[in-house]
Amino acid sequence: MDFGNLFAAIGRALPGFVEGERMAVQDNWNDLNEYNKVQAGQLENAFTEQTFNPRMQIVYDAARNSGLGVLNNRMTTAQNWMLHPALMARNYYASLYAPQNAQLEQQMLAGMYRQMPGMLASAGASGGGLNPMDIALYRALLGGGLGGGLGGAAPLQTNPSSM
Repeated sequence: MDFGNLFAAIGRALPGFVEGERMAVQDNWNDLNEYNKVQAGQLENAFTEQTFNPRMQIVYDAARNSGLGVLNNRMTTAQNWMLHPALMARNYYASLYAPQNAQLEQQMLAGMYRQMPGMLASAGASGGGLNPMDIALYRALLGGGLGGGLGGAAPLQTNPSSM
């Protein structure tokens, strides 16, 4: 006679036994889940304890860095406060003499570009090359170009492919 089947048949006949077995399995799973939660909390506490000092140092460093930023902003403000009259005067005179400065700058550029034929020749002889924009400026300033030479009102435009 097979006693396993006999007990199973009796167990199926008694609903309380089946319900008790289900409750026992459920209790075991609940116990396991609670154990895992406690274990995770313990590991988190251990990690926090091990990393507390470095994390506090990061906070202290951020506070020091913020203080240095505030100090730097104060020094920049003080410097701007002291330089403001000089900057205002410089900008006033730069604006006042802008037309004369533009003429002087054009004369300076013209002198530079008048020397370019020798530079072009030496660049070609040495195998090097000049920036195409320099060549275009040279042609426009001294050759008349679209800008009408030095002092022309039209913008300087050249076709780089024609060089």
